[in-house]
Amino acid sequence: MSFDTGLQYSVRDRDVPRFSALWRYLPADGRILNLGVRFRRNELGQLDASWRWPVAPRWTMLGRLNYSFLDRGIDPISRIPNERGVIESVLGFEYRACCWGTNFVVQRFRTAQGQSTTALFIQLELKGVARIGSDPFGILRRNIPGYRLPNDRPETPSQYFGYE
Repeated sequence: MSFDTGLQYSVRDRDVPRFSALWRYLPADGRILNLGVRFRRNELGQLDASWRWPVAPRWTMLGRLNYSFLDRGIDPISRIPNERGVIESVLGFEYRACCWGTNFVVQRFRTAQGQSTTALFIQLELKGVARIGSDPFGILRRNIPGYRLPNDRPETPSQYFGYE
């Protein structure tokens, strides 16, 4: 378990122009829980949650929700006006048996034009032989800090995740 935070205080303006906090729980059994907040005055205000958690024998639910709570200012990356609401969401399920497994992942995100798009990934894995279907692992690694392929060795997540 870890907690990282950063705060910038402006003495002249007597306010907080930047703030970030991230709580991360990564037990050895592969479960993941990340909760964070990022704030830059008039530019960025986001709540971020991601997880990988068993829900039944052999079944694991995983996902991410990135929510903007600012409705004013300009997003520094896309350069479009901020809008309150979900920026990106990922929801998926993994099933693991002794010699095969499958992944179902749905991703929905807001584009730079202010519209939303949805992608569906389904993959069947025959362990030691092949994977059939669209690959969801790149999406999962980018959206769930600490996520790894089921047979990969764990790596330590960067201490600078979410750092601004």
